[in-house]
Amino acid sequence: MPEKRDESFSTKNRLRKSNDFKRVFSKGKRIATPFFVTYSLPNRLPFSRLGIQVKATLGTATRRNYMKRIVREAFRRMKGDFCQPLDLVFIAEKPMSNLKYRQLEEALRKALVEYFT
Repeated sequence: MPEKRDESFSTKNRLRKSNDFKRVFSKGKRIATPFFVTYSLPNRLPFSRLGIQVKATLGTATRRNYMKRIVREAFRRMKGDFCQPLDLVFIAEKPMSNLKYRQLEEALRKALVEYFT
């Protein structure tokens, strides 16, 4: 029987404290795409964490919440594929407001492959 993966997204998987964000911004590796910017930094926890920033200028609250939802979903499904736990800060850019889930997942995978290589 195949091993069951943890695909939940609980509060432990979220970056919440401003000190955590500052640490990732100052020491993390920055990867930019046309749709978003990510900062990634290995952590010493047994799990990966995600922080999301979406500026109010990127659309209505409904649109911004949709962007955050698809980012969380992509992270939730990919976090088991990481070779080491990391803190990831995701910053949405203007062109992302038109992305669908599959397009975002593909772009995020490419960015993370670049980080791990």
